[in-house]
Amino acid sequence: MRIPSDLLGLYMPLSPEKLFYIKVRWRIIPVEAIERMVPQKGRIYDIGCGAGLLSNLLALRSGQREVIGIDLSKEKILISKNTVKDRKNVRFEQGDILDYIFRDPDVVVACDMLHHIPFERQRPLIEHIYAALKKGGLLLVQDIDKAPWHKYLFALGVDKVLNKMEKTYYRRSEELVDILRETGFVVEMRRIDRGYPIAAVMYLCRKFSK
Repeated sequence: MRIPSDLLGLYMPLSPEKLFYIKVRWRIIPVEAIERMVPQKGRIYDIGCGAGLLSNLLALRSGQREVIGIDLSKEKILISKNTVKDRKNVRFEQGDILDYIFRDPDVVVACDMLHHIPFERQRPLIEHIYAALKKGGLLLVQDIDKAPWHKYLFALGVDKVLNKMEKTYYRRSEELVDILRETGFVVEMRRIDRGYPIAAVMYLCRKFSK
């Protein structure tokens, strides 16, 4: 599961410590599986994009994708912006996603980020995205289930190490599906953790009403 050379090349100027972080993220998150679920064209927002690993892969794999990565961390957005070079189909912005104004999104992707949002803010965030999406729009949520327990504990431990002991807010998959459906999404859940050490689950959420 090596990082594709064109993607890794974007991060080579980083320090060894930060490059190690990128490689760890690639190894534990099924980034390529997520990329394959994203349409090949359209305006795609990658919220909580971090250092831009998924955003960059999306942009590299299809020139018909307009990719906008958003993250609260100024440090991570700076790393992301330094990977853009002269490419025109990807850009990065710093900001709080709950206050962010989407501009006609076709797809919103939340990769491994929802459990970093406090429980009381998760539903408002999902409602905010639902309101922004056009009819037929797609929300893709990849997050961590609490089962099987050993994969959940591994993900919890990695989060504590990589994110400096920040508090996390994991939900069971059934609970998250209920919230997504109550918001109005038609939801399909897929486990994508085969071959990965974390209990990764993908929620494909389609908006069919206005």
